Amino acid sequence: MNLIEMSKILFFLFAVNRSFQIFNLTVTFCKIKSNFINW
Repeated sequence: MNLIEMSKILFFLFAVNRSFQIFNLTVTFCKIKSNFINW
């Protein structure tokens, strides 16, 4: 396994992790918004 393949995999994992965090933030925001609407 050479350095270029490793950096590609690391970049891919970083991108997946970042998009997952954004997804979690969006879900949390929607839950908070729906809670405010329910009051």
